[in-house]
Amino acid sequence: MCGIAGVLRLDGARVERSTLVAMAEAMARRGPDGAGYLQEGPVGLAHRRLRVIDTRSAADQPMRSADGRAAIVYNGEVFNFRELRRDLAGRGHRLRTGSDTEVVLAAYLEWGEACVERLDGMFAFAVWDGARRALVLARDPFGIKPLVYWWDGRALAFASEVSALLAAGAPRDLDPEGVVDFFSFQYVPHPGTVLAAVRKLPPAHVACLEDGRLRMRRYWEPPGLDPAPPPFGEAVEELGRRVDEAVGRALVADVPLGVFLSGGVDSAVVARAASLHAPGAGLAAFAAGFDRPDYDERRHAELAARVVGARLRTVTVGPPSAEGVADLVAGGGEPLGDSSVLASAEVARLARESVTVCLTGDGADEVLGGYDRHLREGCLSMASGGGPVRRLAAVARALAHGDRGGLRDLWRLAGLGPRARYLEANAYFDRGGRARLLAPELRRAAGGVGPYDPYERFAPFFDGGEPRSPLARALRLDLEFYLPGAVLAKADRSSMCHSLELRVPLLSRSVVDFALSLPDDYKLRRLERKAVLKRLAERTFPRSFVRRPKMGFTVPTKDWLRGPLLPMARGLLTDARARSREVYDARYAAELLDEHRRGVANHARRIWLCLVFECWMRRWIDSPVASVAGSPEPAPAVP
Repeated sequence: MCGIAGVLRLDGARVERSTLVAMAEAMARRGPDGAGYLQEGPVGLAHRRLRVIDTRSAADQPMRSADGRAAIVYNGEVFNFRELRRDLAGRGHRLRTGSDTEVVLAAYLEWGEACVERLDGMFAFAVWDGARRALVLARDPFGIKPLVYWWDGRALAFASEVSALLAAGAPRDLDPEGVVDFFSFQYVPHPGTVLAAVRKLPPAHVACLEDGRLRMRRYWEPPGLDPAPPPFGEAVEELGRRVDEAVGRALVADVPLGVFLSGGVDSAVVARAASLHAPGAGLAAFAAGFDRPDYDERRHAELAARVVGARLRTVTVGPPSAEGVADLVAGGGEPLGDSSVLASAEVARLARESVTVCLTGDGADEVLGGYDRHLREGCLSMASGGGPVRRLAAVARALAHGDRGGLRDLWRLAGLGPRARYLEANAYFDRGGRARLLAPELRRAAGGVGPYDPYERFAPFFDGGEPRSPLARALRLDLEFYLPGAVLAKADRSSMCHSLELRVPLLSRSVVDFALSLPDDYKLRRLERKAVLKRLAERTFPRSFVRRPKMGFTVPTKDWLRGPLLPMARGLLTDARARSREVYDARYAAELLDEHRRGVANHARRIWLCLVFECWMRRWIDSPVASVAGSPEPAPAVP
């Protein structure tokens, strides 16, 4: 786990070392074990290292190939690097270290950009190919590792975090479409960000800047359904085999490891597999909880730890300080709207006291159907085909919690088309809310001639392509957008602020390819979500643990915003600076806060987004160089 950055100038001028140092320093917590720089003609590379595999200085980065042709900066872990190493050695490559970094570089030299198709793991890397005079960027299939860039036609700068691009001088003009997206979904789907100049390299993509032209290609597509799937019981067996293999691979490290135990099935399954490789003293496990019983899952984490023989440490998460909120939700240079980052960061802080790497259960919900929306989509699909009303009522009761759900809401959604139903049901600010919150000038700038529709990017998933069931379509959308944009971004932010590497073995290619190939009724079975994974879990854990209602890693912001966080929220959303915004209407946000305080409604999710955005604006945008609609002048070249 590291931070990578670099610049390629097309005018041939040398990249200033001060620029590279500033970019690396902006990401210092990603790699506290050292910094490295390379300057070669028009290219400069920077790296912050967290030593995990081959901790010797020989494995530091940027790393040059033995023949001097190419150099790499790399973030992540490739778990099949030992097999690749043997293959590459047989092809004549002389590898000097035990690191996976050198294996990835040799793989590029052997297979070119197609090397990414052979890598199983989590990665973002940049290779400067001196022979081709080309800069190659790549990101893993699921977007586990972040990679953003700024390209103005004269220079390209890239980094693990937006903050590093801002340190290099990237313009801070807002992207109106990105702002609308953020308030709609709590994140900005790739390739956009909230900044007009900064883009995300999408998951499963390779980009190459060569001969003055930036081109991109996608190298992996999710598989379709298996036309002849194995029987359900055999599918459970095969999933278990693949999970055990993926977890075993993910345990490779030259530093101490542990697991996160949320108290749910996904992390418990990962912990069981990891415990098979941790004899003796047992596996180190970490969990967080709250002083509110309806939010606290630690007793379930303790049960899972006892079953697998793990040594569990826990932490109680309380309301954060204003500085703590700002650091987490805005610290990486891009606003992060998921409030559960507060709890994730506390678990990471606790774990980093004794380990450098932790495994998590992230990814299972998005490929096996673990969310309320998956249950709803499956139910509505069944109902449209004549399913019994009592089953529809049962799923409505299962969904009736928080500020959504219930039979009335389910029937309302059932009357919408599939695209509007799925997206409106999952919007934080729906169409009406966005119209009240966002400034008319910004909405006009986003929409051009007509109103901007943040849902338009998802149209291909509803209006074309191969036929998909509502559940399969929801899973595909989550895998493509929600997983990298929200779930994995939160994991990266919360772990990197404490220099902890997180690994997600349930997002190995082997597990994901198999899971996606299974039919709907292996995932949603008699109103049970993630059915095939739960059957696997029942072989180790009590049925009462596996079958209990899903809680999710939910933070009690609803209560905090009526209590300890209320003064901070009121101060941020009602002062003169907030009221002067030309982006969103702070007065409307204050109205939501007042209604929430009085118990008229639960506006916690919407208020939190307003707080996040205001914190981010104050840290990164409140300066004379920023504007709402963007600068009419071209952005300056990277220094």
